[in-house]
Amino acid sequence: MAVVTHEIEENGIPYRVTEDPETGLYIKESLQLPPPEPTPDARIAQLESENALIALELVETQIQLEQVQQEQAVLLLELVDKGVI
Repeated sequence: MAVVTHEIEENGIPYRVTEDPETGLYIKESLQLPPPEPTPDARIAQLESENALIALELVETQIQLEQVQQEQAVLLLELVDKGVI
């Protein structure tokens, strides 16, 4: 028998299947092209957006840190006022 090649589709993705019943050879190759690389401008815009989100997270973390430091200072003053320290 000869090697048989045919195309199939699974989950909307086209494949080329090569089979040889004599040897048990079975090869399934995707025919779908990979997505194109983003343009430099698109990549820069993506990085700027990610940078803005990271900067926002940093500001939020710094605010939380300042709040905790203020709370600790208040608690320390209470301990000093009550003579614990």
